Amino acid sequence: FPGDYDGILAGAPAYNWTSLLSRATAMAKELQSSPEKYLPASKVPAINEAVLAACQKNEPGAFLADPRACRFSPDTLVCKGAESDACLAPAQTGSVKALYADSYLSSGQLLYPGLLPGGELGGNGWPGWITGDKPGASAGAAYAEGYFRNLVYADPNWELKSFDLERDWNAAQEKTGNALDAVNPDLRAFKARGGKLILYHGWNDPAISPLATIDYYNSVEKTVGREETKQFVRLFLVAGMQHCGGGPGP
Repeated sequence: FPGDYDGILAGAPAYNWTSLLSRATAMAKELQSSPEKYLPASKVPAINEAVLAACQKNEPGAFLADPRACRFSPDTLVCKGAESDACLAPAQTGSVKALYADSYLSSGQLLYPGLLPGGELGGNGWPGWITGDKPGASAGAAYAEGYFRNLVYADPNWELKSFDLERDWNAAQEKTGNALDAVNPDLRAFKARGGKLILYHGWNDPAISPLATIDYYNSVEKTVGREETKQFVRLFLVAGMQHCGGGPGP
C-alpha cells in the first residue's frame, strides 16, 4: 500500500514473519529437546564475558561496534571440571552455536540468519527472549509456539516437539505468508510519490536478527537501484542495542 504513508520509521522490522517465527520455533525446540541442552539465564553472563574477551580489540566497553567481525567459539567455555555458571556443558555449547548460526532449508536456501554476539546480557537480551527462567518460559518460545499452535494449525493440542522446520515453514507460508510477509523489495511506487523509509536495528537484537534487515535493504538496492535507493531509504545499525531499545550500547 504505497499510498498509505508519506514516511515510515521501521525499527527492528519483523517483515519476514513466517521465516522469523519458523527459525524461532526451531531454536525453542533445540533448547527444550533435552534437559542437557537447555541454557539457563545464569550462564548468559559467562557467555557475554567470553565473547567480549575474544572479540574486543581496541574497543573498551560492554559491547562490540560491529559484531559481524567477531569469531567466537562456544567450545572455549566447555567445563573442564564440575559444571557451574562460569562454563558450559558440551550439549549447551551446541545450543549456543545454534543460536549464532544461520538456519537453512535442505535445498541450501537461507531461511533466516542467526544472532550476533556481544549483547547477550539483560532482560531485553537473551534472558528475556531466549532462555527464560525455565525451559519454554522465554518470550521467543511464547511467540513461536503461539504462532504455530493458533495461526498456522489452529490446534490447541499442537506441541513444540512435533515441529519440523521444512514442513512447518511451508505450511506457515501457505497459511499466513500472504497476510504476514512484507518481503517485496519493489518500493518504486512508494518512491514515486515522495515516500521516505528509515530502517533501524540493534546489532544485538535477540528476537529479530539485524542481518535480516540488512538483507531487505540490499534487496531494495538490487531491485530499485543503489543510487535511487539512497534517495529515499536509510538503514541505521545501532551498536550494542537489543530489541527496539535497551542493551549496553544505548
